Order: sequence, then C-alpha cells, then structure tokens
Amino acid sequence: MKFSTLTDLLHYRSLNQHNKKNYTYLQDGETEAGSLTYQELELKARAIAASLQSLNATGERVLLLYPPGLESIAGFFGCLYAGAIAIPAYPPRPNQSLSRLQAIVTDSQAKVALTTTPLLAYLEGRFAENPELAKIHLLATDNIASDLGADWQKPTVSSDHLAFLQYTSGSTGTPKGVMISHGNLLHNLEISHQAGEFTSDSHTVTWLPFGHNTGLLTGVIQPLYSDFPVTIMSPLDFLQKPWRWLMAITRYKATQSLAPNFAYDLACFQTTAEQRAMLDLSSWELAVSGAEPVRAETLDRFVATFEPYGFRREAFNPAYGMAENVVGISLGLKKQLPIVHNIEKAALEQNRVVVAVGESESTQKIVSCGRTWLDQKILIVDPESLTPCSANQVGEIWVSSPSVAQGYWQQPEATEKTFQAYLADTGVGPFLRSGDLGFLLDGELFVTGRLKDLIIIRGRNHYPQDIELTVEKSHPALQPSCGAAFSVEVESEEQLVITQEIKETDLEKLNVDQVVKAIRQAVLQQHELQVYAVLLLNAGSIPKTSSNKIQRHACRVGFLDNSLDVVGQWYLTESKLYPSPEAEISHQQEFEQQSQTTETIQAWLVHKISQQLKINPQDIDVQEPLTSYALDSVQAVNISGELENWLGRRFSPSLLWDYSTIEKLTQHLVSGSEASDLDSSMDWNAEVILDPTICLGNRQVELVTEPAAIFLTGATGFLGAFLIQELLEQTQADIYCLVRSANEESGKRRIQKNLESYELWHENYSSRIIPVLGDISQSQLGLGDEQFQKLASQIDTIYHGAALLNYVFPYERFKPINVLGTQEVLRLASQVKVKPVHYISSVAVFESSAYDQKVVLESDQLAHSEGMYLGYSQSKWVAEKLVMMARDRGLPVCIYRPPFISGHSQTGVWNTDDIICRMIKTCIEMGSIADLDQKLDLSPVDYVSQAIVYLSRQKESLGKAFHLSNPQPINWKKLGDLLRSFGYKIEQLSYEDWQTQLENNVRSPENPLYPLLPFFVKRWTEKQLTITEIYQQSRRMQISCQETLAALANTDIVCPPMESNLLSTYLSYFKRSGFLTVISKQ
Repeated sequence: MKFSTLTDLLHYRSLNQHNKKNYTYLQDGETEAGSLTYQELELKARAIAASLQSLNATGERVLLLYPPGLESIAGFFGCLYAGAIAIPAYPPRPNQSLSRLQAIVTDSQAKVALTTTPLLAYLEGRFAENPELAKIHLLATDNIASDLGADWQKPTVSSDHLAFLQYTSGSTGTPKGVMISHGNLLHNLEISHQAGEFTSDSHTVTWLPFGHNTGLLTGVIQPLYSDFPVTIMSPLDFLQKPWRWLMAITRYKATQSLAPNFAYDLACFQTTAEQRAMLDLSSWELAVSGAEPVRAETLDRFVATFEPYGFRREAFNPAYGMAENVVGISLGLKKQLPIVHNIEKAALEQNRVVVAVGESESTQKIVSCGRTWLDQKILIVDPESLTPCSANQVGEIWVSSPSVAQGYWQQPEATEKTFQAYLADTGVGPFLRSGDLGFLLDGELFVTGRLKDLIIIRGRNHYPQDIELTVEKSHPALQPSCGAAFSVEVESEEQLVITQEIKETDLEKLNVDQVVKAIRQAVLQQHELQVYAVLLLNAGSIPKTSSNKIQRHACRVGFLDNSLDVVGQWYLTESKLYPSPEAEISHQQEFEQQSQTTETIQAWLVHKISQQLKINPQDIDVQEPLTSYALDSVQAVNISGELENWLGRRFSPSLLWDYSTIEKLTQHLVSGSEASDLDSSMDWNAEVILDPTICLGNRQVELVTEPAAIFLTGATGFLGAFLIQELLEQTQADIYCLVRSANEESGKRRIQKNLESYELWHENYSSRIIPVLGDISQSQLGLGDEQFQKLASQIDTIYHGAALLNYVFPYERFKPINVLGTQEVLRLASQVKVKPVHYISSVAVFESSAYDQKVVLESDQLAHSEGMYLGYSQSKWVAEKLVMMARDRGLPVCIYRPPFISGHSQTGVWNTDDIICRMIKTCIEMGSIADLDQKLDLSPVDYVSQAIVYLSRQKESLGKAFHLSNPQPINWKKLGDLLRSFGYKIEQLSYEDWQTQLENNVRSPENPLYPLLPFFVKRWTEKQLTITEIYQQSRRMQISCQETLAALANTDIVCPPMESNLLSTYLSYFKRSGFLTVISKQ
C-alpha cells in the first residue's frame, strides 16, 4: 500500500493494528521499562501536535531535546502531526558547550523545543545563560494529557513537505540543516525494506541515538514502515556494557541490528568469555555496518569472536550512506558474504584500482559497501573535470535518487554546490556530490577515502577547521592559524592527530606537558574527542601552500614519515586502544581481594583512568578536575560499567561526569555503600563558618515599615512565584529578583514564565519586577563590587528563599547554593545599610535523631545535628545556623520553617516535580500505597506565602522562628483511604512489599519516582534502614506550630487540613495539567 506521508502511514497502522506493541524501551539496557502500540503512539502524537498548534508551530521548526526513551518517538511524530518541521538534537550535558545548539537555533530560527519534565528545569537553567536559547519555548510532552488530541486539527501535508532537518556536523559557525521531505523518507525506507527483506516477523535492536538520522531511521521510522517490532536502549547503556546490545539480540531473537564499525570492535574488546557464553546470535540475519569506514579487520575479528555463539559471517552487511540522501546509498545483498578485495596501495595513491591476487604488505583490504537499489543511480566522477571516470579509476561518488534531500536549509549557495551537480560533458544531472572517493567494481561500491578533509571518528563527522580553532585558543603559546587536525588509522581505528606551531617567543620557555594538557582538555570539552597524538612544531615550519593555506595532507604525510620539525610531542600509546578484559583479570583480582575502603576505591579509579588514558598513575591528581584528564564519553562510560561489576551496585552511565574530582567521586561511592554512613556522623558545627565581616558593627538598625525595594532570591521556584505575587499585592515595593540569565529581558521573561506556569501572572506586575542578573552560588551573588554595593544601598528588605532541593544529592552538591549562597545574602544585608533578612528554612533542620519522640517548639534552640542523613537537611541546618550567627551579631533576621509545600488550596496549582506529587501519581499508577506509621505534613503554598509575608511585616516577628506546619497532618494510611474514596483502586501494602513493587516498576526515566529511587532504597545506619523506615512516626519528633498560629490568630490566614475537598482540588489540577492520566472509576 502506498502512502504519501509518514502521518498517513502511522494513522493506517493505528487503525488496522492498534494493539500491536511495536516499540519497547530497555531501561539500563536490560529491563523492559515501557512500550508503545501504534494506537498509543498516534494518540500521544496528536496530543503533542495539538499543543504545538496552540503555539502556532505549524510550518515552523521545532527542536527535539529528549533523553533516550519512548517519549522522543512521540515527540517526533507530534511534530509531523502538527505540520511542523522536527529538528532532532541532543540535550547538552552539564559543563558541555552550548555552541552547537546555539548554531542550530540561529540557523533554523526554531522557537519551540520539546523535552521531558525531568529535563525541563535543567534546560531552562542552561538556556538562561544564552540570549538566543533563552527565547526558546520549552514544552515537556510527557505531561500532556492524551485527551488533548481531541483539539488536533489535521494539517495539509504532502510528500513534498519537509519532515525534519538533520543538522550535519558542519563548521560550528555555519551549520547545515539537511531538508528531508516525507517523499525522501518513504523512498529510502522502501530501499531498506527491499534490501533487508523485512517482514512483520523481523525484529531489530538498536542503541543508536535518535538525534542522528541513522538512529531515527533504523530505530523509529523503518520499524513503522516495515511493520516489525524494535527494542531500544540508550547509547550510554551500550557503551557502559556492550554485552547488553548482544544480550538483547539474544533475548528478543532479533533478526537485524545496525552499528558503526567501532561498536563491533567494542563488542569484541569489552565482553568477557563468561558473558559471551550466554549469547545466542543465531537469529541475527542482518548485521549492518555503516556510519563510518568499514574495516575488514573488524569483520574478521567479530566473526572469530562470536561465531561460536551463533553469529554467521554472511549476516554482515556493510553499507554506505549520508544524511543528504536520508541514510542509505548502497547496501549489500542479504545473506551474501561481505566482498573484500586486496588493492595495490601504490596504484590507489594514484587513484587507480588494481586488484591483487593475494594479501601482502603492498596491498590494502577494502570492503564493499553493497550496490544501488531501485531507481537510485551511483556514478564515479572526476572531481576536477566533472566527467565520469573510466573503469578501475577512483573518483568522487555522485548520487541521483528520489531519496536525495531538498538541500540545505536557507543556504542556496551550499545547496547548489552539493545537490545540483551536472556532468560537464553531457549536462546530465542533477546529482548529489558526496565528497567521498570510491570506485565501482562488478556493480559493488568501494569507498576509499574523502575528497575533503572531513574527520570521521566513531560514526561522527568532525570538521578539522573547528578542531584547529579550538586548539589554537587553548593555550597562549600556540601560533594562530598554524595548526592542522587530521586522522590516521591506528590498529584498525581512526584516531585524531594535532600538529600545531609554537610562537617563536615561547620556544625557549615551552612547557610541553602543560600545552599538551590544555589542547587535549579543550578538544575533549568542545568536540568530545580523545586526541591520539600532539606534535608541537617549530615556528614557521608547518607545511603551507603558496597562498599561505595549511596543507593538512602534507602534515599527515609528515606525521607518518617523521619528517615534521617537532619541538615537543605526546602520544597516547603504542599498545592496544581496547585491551581485552582478560588481560586485566589479575590486576582486578588484586582489588577484589581487598575491602572496599576509601583508599581502595580511589586507587581503583586512578588505575582505571590511567589505563584508559595510557598514562602513569602517578601523574593523576585526585583533587584535579576530572575534565582535565580528557576522558571521552566511551572511556567514562566504560569505567562506570566496570565499577558496577566490581562494587556490585548500579550506577548511572554518566557517573564520572557528575563529580568534579576523583576524590569527590570516591567520597560519593564510599558514602553510598551500604556498609558506611560518613555524612550522618559528621560534626556539622564545623561547617558553620560565617565571614567575620558580616556583622552589625557600631551601626543602628533602622527598620523601614513600608519598604520601597525588596530583594528576593528563589524567584523562579514554586514558593518564590507565590511570594512575588503576595509581596506585589500586599506592598507597594518594587521586587528585585535574583535570576540567572544572559540579559535583563530574558531574566524577566524567566520570572514571568514561572508566574504564568502557576497561573499567577498579571500584566500590571511587569513594571514592579526588576531582574538582578546573578548567581546565588557565587561570591557576592555573582555581581561585581560596584553592582553589589549599589544593590545593597537600593533595597530595604530581603526574602531569601533560593535553595537546591533534592533527596538524593550529597551535602557537597548543596553547599554552594544552600550554605554559601546564604552567607552572601547575609553579606548583602550587612552592606551600606542594615536590612532585615527573612530566611526560608525547613522543618528538615530537625532531622537529627536527638529530636526523636520530642515536641519541637518554635523557641527551641537548633542544637543537634548528629544522625542527619539527607544532604539537603544537612545543608539547611548549616545555613540556618549561619543565619542565627548573624542574628547573634546584631543583624535583624526572621526564620520560617515550612514542611512539604503542597499546591494552592483553591486552584490546586502545584509543582508536579515535587516528591509528594510524584508519590501520589506513582501510588495511583502502581495501585498500591505503603502502610507507613508516618505523618504527612503538607501545607498549601498559599498558606505558606501569605503567612510569611504577613509575619515579616510585624516588628515583633524579628529574631523569631516560625513553624508553618499543618496543624492537622494526616498519615499515609488516611491518604490511601482518601484516594480510594475517589474511585482509585489502591492496595495497602507493608513498606517492604511496597518497596519491592516500587523497585520492579520504577526502572524507566518516564516513571515519576525514577529520579528518587535511591531515596527509597538506600540503607543507612548499622540497622540498615531506609530513610522512610528511619522516619517512622514512632521514632520521629512532633513539630509544634502553636506560636505561629497565635501570631496569625487575628487574620484570615488559615492552613486547611488535607481532607476530601482539598485532595479533590489537587487531583483536578493533576488531570487538567496532564500530570495524571489514570482515570478513576468515579
């Protein structure tokens, strides 16, 4: 059956095969964590499309910034159903440059980006740093209710309409978006369908990222087109343990899977004999190798390694393609042995093809990439004369096909040069110029190299001029415009080499190690590439043309024959880049025989990092930033996988990116082990250090009864939004809001967007909200001396609510914001004129076991910190002690301690990222709730904000603390009863049974409690209790709020109990916002 668009195709599948489960996601690469049927996918796509249409995104470009998972598939089709043009991309990692993403946005003029709720706040924070990205409207699609699809309007879309833009790894200043239409896609899908001989009984396993055209086509669109199921895992999970890929093929009896050449090598080098013994690869009929040059040595190695476990050599199917032709240009015949020829090297260097009888040192093995299919045509053309090459001659690969894309987005000159080539002798065309060199032999395409200087490593394209620019900026001793980046083959893999001139003035004092380290670190951070060799050259010696252009080819030749004028050099290693795990067994056994102490774990990390980098372990400083060691993503993820095996615990593949130094990573690993509990036994008083200059001194406190200017931190948070509204309504003051942003306009937009998200925004607020561009974690709040002093003189009162809230992070992650940020706020209060500080703390400061079974009054001293387990609680305790220390030095302060903050009591608006929201949703979805002897202390946000603003305006409040707890808390059993009263089927389980069910269910990032799983399962103390078990009511304190209630007695500010009416309001909001999609029986 013929279709003109992908949306027509999906609609057909949804109508006729609605219950067929086609997409399955493996969390951690092993555990099924979710699936999608055709009907579920279409319903989600329509709902997302309706949301996009409400943003006027039809015909516009829309960024896709998803983590690996099923939501990205729905987001892609949501764009198509909206008539928008999708732009698959990768969410930036922490500390990763935003330059590529900014270049894409600048070129495409995208106004909307789709993502998930867990990524939303992170992306908002990162985008605020960049004026261009700050304009993007971020939309979390996992919270969109499926019934919104009823509002979807079918757009007019034909086969000529663009489906998506695939941005190539072009020069960062001038990225190129390949325009791919529905017609291009459908033609290329039919080629793959016929070449692969796909049927509904086929099954593919993929880990390729959907941000790249190969992953998107093979893992998302081809299964839809050919109607077969696909099993998906994250690329990080594959890199962490390549065995997972092969095990998934075994488990699901997959018939095909595509991967770049390096992945087949990884599978050989990074699997053990024990792991391989568990495999059965006999179902694997089509092992496509593409996206980078295919090596004969890799094919031989993989067959030799995995043939005993069912893999057959004829399953290998090397292929060739490029984004400008959707994906596939040539593919081999199914079940045909790969064709490999020995070619004379000398002839090849002269662009001639001479096939040798046998293999020798003078020959080179070249693997066929298959043949053309359907009406697609491949020509070999002389790139200079633009005429067809004769037989047995190497030339540029040209392609003519309905798969050829429409050109480059908004770049007519580049489009004409690449997509509109014509033969000079006959005028036949147009053709796509690939920029790759090759030849045809017996109808088979052999790719020999690149016409351009493009570097392809691990399936990704890198332009040398980008890398060269990064290098020359990395150290002041390097001569600008006098470097060359190129690749060489080392042990069957492409590796990056840098040659760079040194300035003549720096030759005598040259520190080779320092310069090399700067180069390697810069290249890793900007391009995620490991450098194989760095050659520092004498001034004026790098090969150049007569017009002063760098001759990269001559540099490469000089590197290979040692003819360059080198003044300093560094090589990664001469040994294998991927050593066999068996070679490490004896060293690993040494570690396994030792206990897992701080010293042992740290030594293990040093050994593994030095092994990956091929450097002396003594050269590694555990207090140096991990980024300085230039580990690439493959190496970092490999280490986390080996760490899992050794410690017997699960870790995120991104573990090494989450900690700044080896020392801090070691501390995390030790504190996280079940046998230790370092943080809970620390003396937190040692952390309470307040700069002695923060004091009243000889000044008098002159309080302003009606402040004209109020300074607020935490303005983009949940409580912060309601405090802004309350302060604007109850005072005439201007509100100066600390916000991280590139400029005042984007900063104000962030604040407005936050207020809008909680249904609080009014246009008349705008003139009284003044963004202060800074950073709570930085000295002087990230402001310069002059600006800090100016702000200190302008404001009359401070409300400090900014805090990092997380139930998993260690204390060190909280300290810069929660502790040091509080010190800087107190510093601001003490400068120029003394200003009162209204500090928003938490009842979590009483987490210490010393308060167990006691009633804690507002007037009680904050004396105990022993037995505190959560990093958040520890940081709030230390911060509050700083505030008390400032109070003792004469500064006017007031402390407010809220419990869990719930949604607005009238509108139900709530921050659905909150742990209680996540708990309620999970309990409803799992159909169970834990039978906990534990009170649930929830105060609505309107009560908390109104109480804080009222109390802060009473002179008698200064110096006091107030407990904003709910005077009528409920327990979890009562919450379960209330939910059941609304028709939800919820079983009451013991905590142990509920925890087991939770661990079995919460394996997908899409599950609301996924980010908090460590909070529920980590065990502490010698009794090995979870936090929830520690907090059982029988062992916990009671928070008294009698003094607070007395202070509010003559107002209408009342905290409502968590009863049926209030819960009904919250559940209504959950449904209205799309947070909760499970329908009750009522």
